[in-house]
Amino acid sequence: MATFDFVASGEFRASLERDAEELLACMKAGAWKSVHVLAGSLIHATILYHLTSTGKVGENELLKLSLSELLDLCKEQQVLSTRTLDLAVFIRPYLQFIHPSAGTRLCEGPDETGARIAQALLEIIVNELSANRRQSYGVTAEQVVAKLQLDPSSIAILDHLLRKMNEQELERLLIEAIPNAYLDGARFQPQEKEAALQHLARCFRMALALASDGLTRKVVKRYIGVLEHESEYTVRVYETQFFRGTDLKFLDAEEREVVKRHFVSSLSRNFSPELVEAAEGMGAFLESEEEARAFFVPLVLRMIDEKDETQRTAIRDRILNEYRITSEQNQQMLRSWTARLKGFLRREGREAAVEVMLPLEAVF
Repeated sequence: MATFDFVASGEFRASLERDAEELLACMKAGAWKSVHVLAGSLIHATILYHLTSTGKVGENELLKLSLSELLDLCKEQQVLSTRTLDLAVFIRPYLQFIHPSAGTRLCEGPDETGARIAQALLEIIVNELSANRRQSYGVTAEQVVAKLQLDPSSIAILDHLLRKMNEQELERLLIEAIPNAYLDGARFQPQEKEAALQHLARCFRMALALASDGLTRKVVKRYIGVLEHESEYTVRVYETQFFRGTDLKFLDAEEREVVKRHFVSSLSRNFSPELVEAAEGMGAFLESEEEARAFFVPLVLRMIDEKDETQRTAIRDRILNEYRITSEQNQQMLRSWTARLKGFLRREGREAAVEVMLPLEAVF
């Protein structure tokens, strides 16, 4: 089936995809007239969209042209290949199949051969328009997401793909395409899609690193909207996959307070390896001993109780990295608190827990 991932408008793209699905159903049912009409309409719509998006001709002017005239314009602008334009001669004007005139309508006899030609021509035209747009304007947000989902090995060329995107598509990728694809994938069969989800999350951070400061600020502020209005499930996904402590620099003081309060609450209630990773850089933004205590204490206590050595090491590294960048006042508080904690653990006979804390002393 033709894919319309080069169409930037999500609503329009969804409409085209629904018509394409209906076309397939009509092919299976042998509804040849419907196939002709749907294929012709989709060809007309996609060509019109592409020519309008180039900005060379206004939409109102293009709407006055017939499909045949639009194909001539494609030839003039070298949008479609000569071979495709030659094949287009074989598709009859689809509007004649539904023409109000009895004479015009009755002389048209749709058949299976014509229907298959129309369907094939639709595939060819959509593929060529997609390639033309990719060459001229870079890849779209939908094309990047689809590539990651269909070809996991494409993660190796992800930086190359992202650098071919313009700012508008990069914004759509960060604010709409990746979050929506991740949320949909995580809701249904998350274990089977774990690798694809990891690729999407990685793509998000790579794309954000390439974004301008203005776009980055807009994307990070989107997280505030999620905290205020979305479900707990969506908030958790954003907090663990699409947020890092370093992002706080793009928020104002009030917004930072909101994010920090929620984050340290999550550390206490919903501790996870993903939260440990998301905490990167937060130490620099802890402005009081109270904030520092709320942030570091859950990490230290979890490190002590963690049985998995890999996870314990990750938590310890996070504690040390954030300790290095937090204020001297917060460092002093943490040194004092950990010293008291070790004393308590020794009195309780928990020497193994004390040993777990020893690597912290080298930095503290």
